[in-house]
Amino acid sequence: MNSPQHQSQNVRLQPGKGTLLTSTLNGFSISDPRAGVSFNHPWRPVLVGSGTGAGLRFARGVVDGKYEPRINGKLMSGETGELPPILTLSAGEINQATNESWAVLQVTPNAKGQIDEKSKVEIIHAAAPGGSIGGTIGRTAVACIVWKNKKPVMVWPVLFFNLRYVQKTSTTGPVQHFFL
Repeated sequence: MNSPQHQSQNVRLQPGKGTLLTSTLNGFSISDPRAGVSFNHPWRPVLVGSGTGAGLRFARGVVDGKYEPRINGKLMSGETGELPPILTLSAGEINQATNESWAVLQVTPNAKGQIDEKSKVEIIHAAAPGGSIGGTIGRTAVACIVWKNKKPVMVWPVLFFNLRYVQKTSTTGPVQHFFL
């Protein structure tokens, strides 16, 4: 007899038709494909390695239509003939209250508040997702890194499209950085 009392207690989760079942260190995630055509978005992060050698790799993203960010001084899509650089993740940048850190796009515009060939446009690892630094540097989150036991275990993309950067100055307040 196959009554509920006689069924095995070790049930293995199975995805239904059209669903995706993902097993992670934190448990299971069940999702379904989004409607419409998916696209290879330019900021898709990938966790690479573990421990102190951990890092992120990104696809090619641009700011203001032509400025590709750099990671450790190299184009994030990789220099000619080289693999894309890896953003090194440091356990020292973890927000201890939430066990997360952030890959952020950091922009240092020119004196007019615009991005040009001499501006610094880079991806860095930080404990906070964004904001302004001293009025001259703007930051916005690209990806959230989840940590467990001082090791990165998961990365969540936060940014899905290329950006336009705008700096606003005010006579009554601080300089503001916008990523649109």
